Amino acid sequence: MSGNLKFIEDFEKELAEILKTERSLIFNSGWHANIALISTFADKNTTVFCDRLNHASIYDGIKLSGASMIRYHHNNMKDLEEKLKNDNTKKKIIITESVFSMDGDISCLEDIVDLSQKHSALLIVDEAHGFGVFGERCTGIIEEKKLQGKVDLIMATFGKACGVMGSFVAGDSLLIEHLINHARPFIFSTALNPFTVGAAREAIKIIQKERPGKRLIEISNNFREELKKSKISYGSSSSHIIPIITGSNERSLELKEFLFQKGFFCQAIRPPTVLPGTARIRLSLNLLIKEEDLKLLLDSIKEFFK
Repeated sequence: MSGNLKFIEDFEKELAEILKTERSLIFNSGWHANIALISTFADKNTTVFCDRLNHASIYDGIKLSGASMIRYHHNNMKDLEEKLKNDNTKKKIIITESVFSMDGDISCLEDIVDLSQKHSALLIVDEAHGFGVFGERCTGIIEEKKLQGKVDLIMATFGKACGVMGSFVAGDSLLIEHLINHARPFIFSTALNPFTVGAAREAIKIIQKERPGKRLIEISNNFREELKKSKISYGSSSSHIIPIITGSNERSLELKEFLFQKGFFCQAIRPPTVLPGTARIRLSLNLLIKEEDLKLLLDSIKEFFK
């Protein structure tokens, strides 16, 4: 309810500077941030246009806000535009992930920015899986596509590339001030402890210095190329998140057990988390995986599908 630490405020200023926004605000988790964003800026007089494959926290935020929700087909800009045209609501919000968490594909952000401006919609982008990987400074897909200053509110986490916990929202000063005064998940929750915030700050310093994203994407591209040669489906992935699509639930569980016996702990993702008929093993590559282990993983997957 009151009080703050200067080094946290300094960190928030650094985050805003890195993302080229006016201000940022730290939250306890990505879930808290998305719930806060949507429930604060949307209400019963708002229509939220939501990609069908957005994260569960986004759907939870929409439900809590009381807003009307219109889902558009995944990454389908024609469908989104049609739905925007047919909606007469004055308050509109478009929300999308930049890198989709289960499929590893990238949103059509340039087109979404254009549509948000054309239809006077507030644009919120969840950079949970883009932050720390994409862009020259590893700040995400918005930087990668040179769209800084064209997205109203950006959410990113410390729990992915940074390896700790917590999240933040970045945007114009007026929007962040509105969050501080109205976002219930921010107001009525104990703040992150200083040790966690300090760890996140140091992690981002390392990311800014070493710029590891380019190497990770290179490794991921090579991994996908090998899967493609063996005709193993990885969907539309174009990031470090690579789903191994098995189709049936039973097959995904078989692959999970097979990889476990080879020394790999992988999770089988099944409906309702993903669409029926698209069960999978979800891989999220990182630079700590040794080259020989990555080769063994790839060889094991190929062996399973022979």
